[in-house]
Amino acid sequence: MRINEIITENVSPEATMKIIIDVLTTQLPDLYRALTRLADNYAENHGGIDKGFNFIAGGPRSKWFHNVFFNELKPALYNLTKTLPPQLRSQLSEFLNSLVEVGSFRRLEDELIPILINIARVTQNQRLMNAVKSAYRLIQEYYGHLNDLNSGEDDDEEPEIKTPPSQGLTGQQNISAEGIINDVLSKIDKKQAAVIRKAIARSDNKLAALQKELNARGITP
Repeated sequence: MRINEIITENVSPEATMKIIIDVLTTQLPDLYRALTRLADNYAENHGGIDKGFNFIAGGPRSKWFHNVFFNELKPALYNLTKTLPPQLRSQLSEFLNSLVEVGSFRRLEDELIPILINIARVTQNQRLMNAVKSAYRLIQEYYGHLNDLNSGEDDDEEPEIKTPPSQGLTGQQNISAEGIINDVLSKIDKKQAAVIRKAIARSDNKLAALQKELNARGITP
């Protein structure tokens, strides 16, 4: 049994859900507000956003990842797995167990948010759905703001700034796409699913990327 599971095993489902929702609706917005202020100040001083901003933003993101995710959200998510049907429990546990303490913040944006959306949908938990959708919109707005500030001054190399998750899709369409991906990957071998999820994580068209990965492996879910 992992330490996170040991120290939280007596927390009630109600308290667990309260922690998750509080992080998504209070502590995550606090982080993105701080990052937005940093981006605005950086753009003002540098004429826009370039790759140098990644280093500046890395500090508060890393601090949040360690202090909030590892100390509060991850233990609560481990507790949440105990109340989930096997398929959902396996998916969330696999994600949590694959994280390391540093360098994984963007996986929370790219992978955890869709997983939680799927959990809220399947379990019909409207409170969780509202909280996750709020977090999803927040992430979209933040990266959209970065794109607006992007100076584009580096002609030789594109600034390493992630585009909003909704690029090319409406928010609801993108959520639906993630639901399809989660459903497909839940039906195949866990190790293969983890490799495929990682391979398609940065793709603008994840459904097309998923089909390509499945075809390459001869997988028919």
